[in-house]
Amino acid sequence: MKTKTILIIFLATMMIGAFVVCTISCSEREKRVVKLRDTIGFEYFTDSTLIYSLISDNEVTVLECNDKHVTSVDIPSTIVYGEERYSVTSITGFAYTDELTALTSITIPSSVLEIEENAFEGCGSLASISVESGNKVYDSRNNCNAVIETKTNKLVVGCQSTHIPNTVTTIGEEAFSGSRNLVSITIPESVKTIGDYAFSYCSSLSSITIPKSVTSIGLMPFAQCSNLASISVENGNPIYDSRNDCNAIIETKTNTLIVGGLNTQIPETVTAIDDGAFVGLSRMVSISIPNSVNSIGLNAFAGCEGLKEIHSFIQRPFEMDTIGFDAFSGCYGATLYVPKDTKQLYQKAKGWTGFKNIVEME
Repeated sequence: MKTKTILIIFLATMMIGAFVVCTISCSEREKRVVKLRDTIGFEYFTDSTLIYSLISDNEVTVLECNDKHVTSVDIPSTIVYGEERYSVTSITGFAYTDELTALTSITIPSSVLEIEENAFEGCGSLASISVESGNKVYDSRNNCNAVIETKTNKLVVGCQSTHIPNTVTTIGEEAFSGSRNLVSITIPESVKTIGDYAFSYCSSLSSITIPKSVTSIGLMPFAQCSNLASISVENGNPIYDSRNDCNAIIETKTNTLIVGGLNTQIPETVTAIDDGAFVGLSRMVSISIPNSVNSIGLNAFAGCEGLKEIHSFIQRPFEMDTIGFDAFSGCYGATLYVPKDTKQLYQKAKGWTGFKNIVEME
């Protein structure tokens, strides 16, 4: 996850300080605010729903929504304190200290020119998100329920009701991260790139189809998608495939499985399982690993605590890195079935030794 600006670090202490009430009347897109000062001198503003921080003489950024019960937020373009008027030009964070489970709707004003990656992580119930017309950087074309960077056609924030327009070429890093009510999404043929963690923590997502146009998929795009059962790559994709209807995404040239799901059948042509390929699939019960696999990446099966059986057909178990990124972390309670006469090899190989119940197959 991208580290937020240092200002956020001090939010936990900011409520200690003096409160001065603004008395100037404000227009519809302005908010009256009070000033807060934390114990080390940082100053903030709040309108009782949002918390802002000064980033220049006349600009503020949205740091956090501090009303966990709010259902709809219309971000103002301007806030007023005393005789000063500040333009809201960026969004650094929204759900920092608590998840905003009640929040379903957000409107972003035309004044906002920068939105930090994963700014809306924790807003898992979002069903409506829109950018005001006239914004010079972002738009919500075709009433798509998403935020798109206009110049690059990059979708930077999505939600459970998003319809990705066929002009979008990139799904950005963490664009849908934490959208726990997202059940399915159609990725149009215009999309070429899917960023790191793009759909991570979408716990209701059950199926996904990668079009033949996608030629770049980032790190762990479906991490912690615990209900992901159906995965397929459209025929004709030059980089990825789902050979043998395996319910997985495989990098064709390297034979590396990069994304797996609940119903994955790893083909015998796969030689590597990528970092985090199955991470967080807590409902997966069993998996078979063919003898062709000679590499399993960091966190490949981490968090798959529902696993009862792992059938490894690897005749010569290779060693794996176990320093903080154990491939099977959280699922050592499963029974590991191994080829005949290989139990002792598995018991000695780093990365496999965590399994307490190893059974040789006949």
